[in-house]
Amino acid sequence: MGEAAHELLGGIDLQAAVRLLADPRRVETIAGFAEAVCVAAEDGDGVSAGLVTASAVRVAQSCAAAAAKCHQRTVAVRGGLSQAPAYLRALEIALARFELSSVMARHDVVETPAAVLFSDPYQRLLSYQTPRIS
Repeated sequence: MGEAAHELLGGIDLQAAVRLLADPRRVETIAGFAEAVCVAAEDGDGVSAGLVTASAVRVAQSCAAAAAKCHQRTVAVRGGLSQAPAYLRALEIALARFELSSVMARHDVVETPAAVLFSDPYQRLLSYQTPRIS
C-alpha cells in the first residue's frame, strides 16, 4: 500500500497531506486511493482489509442511526465503492450486525421520484410540511 499511497497521494508524510488538502481534486484523489485499498484487500493485504472493514463498520453505524430514525431495516448502497467486492462484503457483514440489509440504489438521488421522497416515512421526517398544490 505504501507504493500506491506514494503514487496516488504523493506520499505519506506531512508535506503530502498538506498538498492533498490544497488540491482541488482531493475528493477524487482520495476516492482513487480508496479503490486501490479495496483492490489490495481483495488481493489479501491484511492492512488494507482492516481499513476496508473499519470503513464499512463506520458506514454501517451511520446507516443504523438513520434507519432507526426512519424506522427502516433496508438501506440503499451507491457510490464508487459499491463496485468493490471487498467493500461490499465488509459492508454486508457490518450491516447485518445492526440487523440491516441493503439494496443497490437504482438511480441517482436527484432522479428519485417525488412520490418516494415525499411519502412515508420520509414526509414525517421533514422539518416543514410540503404545501398542497390545488
